[in-house]
Amino acid sequence: MDTVQNIINFFIASGILALLVRSIIKLYVDKDIEKFKSELQREVTRFRVQYEKLHLERVEVIKKCYQKIVKVTGQIEYLTHDIEYKDREKSKDKYKELSNEFSKLTKYYQVNALYFDKDVQDIFNALFQWIFQMFNMCNWLQYNRTLVTLKGSKVVEEEITEEHFNERVTHVQVEMNKTLALLKTKLEDKFQDIIGV
Repeated sequence: MDTVQNIINFFIASGILALLVRSIIKLYVDKDIEKFKSELQREVTRFRVQYEKLHLERVEVIKKCYQKIVKVTGQIEYLTHDIEYKDREKSKDKYKELSNEFSKLTKYYQVNALYFDKDVQDIFNALFQWIFQMFNMCNWLQYNRTLVTLKGSKVVEEEITEEHFNERVTHVQVEMNKTLALLKTKLEDKFQDIIGV
């Protein structure tokens, strides 16, 4: 009977010891889990704040680029509407103002290009090329009206005719407006996607 009692006591003591060890382990594990949860929550909050801040910055960049594009292209429309082949001086002041605004737009875009995906960057670059060509037309009108061409094997300088000039301006305007419409649509879509509209 003593043996049975000893076995029973052993199992009772072992059970109590096992419960005690289990409780101690659970206490440490619970502390570690709570610590891990707290650290994880801190990281989630930090990333959320960074992500939200980047989204807000991106929204602001898109908005400002859109506004600057609208302003510059509006000035181009105004300028090119008044371009006359015969008048060299008429657009000089408008051209200088437009040149300054275009410079501001390109600088702002270059600093913030990383906020745009490759497709939008390509459209921006295409638009800038068309605007630059329009500037060349304005410059050409004010300064040097010759066109260097190849006739056979000879390089020839000729004055551009009014008809050729008007055709070129119209072509550049049409292509610039197509590119502008595409860019505005992309920026509007990106903006609305970010703000959840």
